[in-house]
Amino acid sequence: MYRLIQLLILIFGIAYLVIHKKGYQEIDTSIISSIILKVKGLGFRQTDDNHTLVIDGADYIVPPQENNALFLMTNFIRTDQQEKRCEESPSLKIAACKNDTH
Repeated sequence: MYRLIQLLILIFGIAYLVIHKKGYQEIDTSIISSIILKVKGLGFRQTDDNHTLVIDGADYIVPPQENNALFLMTNFIRTDQQEKRCEESPSLKIAACKNDTH
């Protein structure tokens, strides 16, 4: 009985996965190699409204989005975002924010 089950699994593997799905022709598109750059140091800038803006390595290192590419930040645009108001709609049942105090 066990040999029959093993034979059925083998036939399934050959018939479906190899012949029907052409599993032997699949191409692996994962990253074959990668390069890691270490960036040390801080960058700081005095803004127009007299605030000091500090940028470290976590702020300007972006993970690669495609193969064989390098991202180098050459410009930084500061956006004035603050945690002060509840942005979710109060009518939305699954919103995490119920009012401006939470």
